[in-house]
Amino acid sequence: MLFMSIVCLFVTPFLELANLTDWWNPHFIFNTYPLYLEDLLFGFSLGGVASALYSLLIDRFHIPSLIRPFSRIKKVIIILIMLFLFYIPFHFLHMSSFWSEMLSCGIAILLISFHLSFRSLLSMLLTGMLLIIMITPGYFLGMYLNPGWIEEEWLLKGFAAFPVFGIPIAEFIFYMLVGLTIPSLQELLFNKNNLAYKEK
Repeated sequence: MLFMSIVCLFVTPFLELANLTDWWNPHFIFNTYPLYLEDLLFGFSLGGVASALYSLLIDRFHIPSLIRPFSRIKKVIIILIMLFLFYIPFHFLHMSSFWSEMLSCGIAILLISFHLSFRSLLSMLLTGMLLIIMITPGYFLGMYLNPGWIEEEWLLKGFAAFPVFGIPIAEFIFYMLVGLTIPSLQELLFNKNNLAYKEK
């Protein structure tokens, strides 16, 4: 859990710099551009919560989450693919941050999923669903306290902006993606059986 919190602590601010261009434009309490304190806290806590939920779910099955470990070279390749599929589409092909993140994380999840057990994949889906359930009341509270909050701060367009109970569908997709991506990276980087594996 702590390891994924630290990973997200460093990754989130860089993703947020992209998101600020076309996803949303929030009002920050601490003006510490380009590394906003709020983003650091959000990334650290979200990574920890997603990792903890997944660990609790997978532990209930009492079976190995990996059906075959990752070689070191495959670990490196998957991480590089994630970076490439986000950086190139967003910076050079002018794809939105939403679709760049979907592409990058989606392909990585697919590649990692071939190494995971069915119950591990099920736990990942449940993690995403639980994150959505946990975070949704916060949006309703924000809209109640500040009507027009979504319209004022969100920059999404097209499909990503489609409202579901007044909340852009991209937000629900994002938390489902987090629920899939964090456990996938946890298995890729920190699974004990995987760490003990040595490529022959």
